[in-house]
Amino acid sequence: MMATLNFVFAGIVFFQSARDKIAVLYALIAFFASLWAVATLFFEDQRIAFLGHYIAGNLAYLSFFWFSLYYPTRTIKSLGFPFCVTLINFFVLAMVPTQLFFLWGYAVFVIFLSFIYITTEVFMFQKYRISSGLDKVRLSYLIEGTLIAGTLGIFLNLILPWMGNLSFFKLGPIFVTASFTGMSIYTLIRYRLFNVRVVAAEIFVILLVLSLLVRLASYGWSGILDWAVFSFSIVLGFFLIRSVIGEVRSKEKIEELASELKERNEELKKLDKAKSEFISIASHQLRSPLTIIKGYISMILEGSFGEVSEKCKEPLKRTFVSSELLVSLISDLLNLSRIESGKIKYDFKDINLNSIVTGAINELEEIAKDGEVRVEFLDNKSKSIQVNGDEGKLHEVFMNLLDNAIKYSPKGRVEIKIFESDGKALISFTDNGIGVSKEDIGKIFSKFGRTEASQRIRPDGMGIGLYFVRRVVDDHKGRVWMESKGEGRGSTFFVELPMRLV
Repeated sequence: MMATLNFVFAGIVFFQSARDKIAVLYALIAFFASLWAVATLFFEDQRIAFLGHYIAGNLAYLSFFWFSLYYPTRTIKSLGFPFCVTLINFFVLAMVPTQLFFLWGYAVFVIFLSFIYITTEVFMFQKYRISSGLDKVRLSYLIEGTLIAGTLGIFLNLILPWMGNLSFFKLGPIFVTASFTGMSIYTLIRYRLFNVRVVAAEIFVILLVLSLLVRLASYGWSGILDWAVFSFSIVLGFFLIRSVIGEVRSKEKIEELASELKERNEELKKLDKAKSEFISIASHQLRSPLTIIKGYISMILEGSFGEVSEKCKEPLKRTFVSSELLVSLISDLLNLSRIESGKIKYDFKDINLNSIVTGAINELEEIAKDGEVRVEFLDNKSKSIQVNGDEGKLHEVFMNLLDNAIKYSPKGRVEIKIFESDGKALISFTDNGIGVSKEDIGKIFSKFGRTEASQRIRPDGMGIGLYFVRRVVDDHKGRVWMESKGEGRGSTFFVELPMRLV
């Protein structure tokens, strides 16, 4: 029974995975082990039984030797040693049908086959030591099963007969095939050594057809019904196997794509990290000299180094504005790299919103005047409204919102309010600038999210400022949003923060 099951198993694995070296070699082990068992137990012709016993048994061990070289992956670089072992093996095997085998050839056969078996187990154990995960588990069961089967085969059917004891000669194939088959089936089902679902489906169909054939042979082909059941079973089995094969291939393809996607994601994460580190380093290196340049230009314009001619003032003012834009851009890049690397740090304490907003207004006063924009701060008793937050980060938040309101509201008006709403502090920035369409409202707080109108007015912008605003407000357990009646009809940005009443 075990030998028959091994034959079926070997055939299915071979035809199912004809292009896979590992599966083919495993099928050859099962096939030759079954042939060895059948020759030993059932052949009445002594010469055929003799040849089948020694030749098939030898080829089973040789197949196992080659299997250990490739499973789960090939680790040996040169195949010179395996080919030499195989060549010597066939020279030894050639002695089996001759008289030399009965003189000193038997001893050579036993010693050399034992050498192949021990070398194979050493290869398997070495791979077990360097493997991990599922491969390590599979190897452990393969080593245990083959150690039992291989050792029993050599001891019961080679060494004991050499010592003149034939008591266990017929039992050897039973023990060996039982241990090998049990290990194979368990590893297949539990740890998916091969396509277990395909193998199981094919075994089921073959056993079903064979059982029907045996029944029909025993009771005769009594009528159309027997033919119909038999034919239907074959057709149903064919479609069942094809369906299982299709499902398994689809699953393998999905697993392959998922694995590939995971690798690509890991690569992208590494690239993204390298990008963030580069931006951080580059920004730090650029900000210092640009700040110095900006400071000296400001001092020159103020007359700290002497009177500046009217002819030079205009180019200097343009240079100062450009340096401010560069400093702002570098600041945005630094904020982005800190957010993405998780290095942004907060110093939370009780702070007054009025003073932070007033500071932002004072800092952007000159820019507002140059753009002919009037900034009105309607504090409405806001001096009593406090929040627990990071003063520096919230200052940057309000600077970003006010800067956008000024630059996107040419010759307009910006209104700022701070008030309490449902126990929370609410800050609003209302302008009469370019506005935003309903379709674009959802993307302006995303990274690099810019509308077409904003790109036309400020092509130098990157769309990082509002993304930074959202992340900082989120980290303060607040929320930020904007409302607009449409393009050309102005916008209002709202920042809501948990409030502390004084």
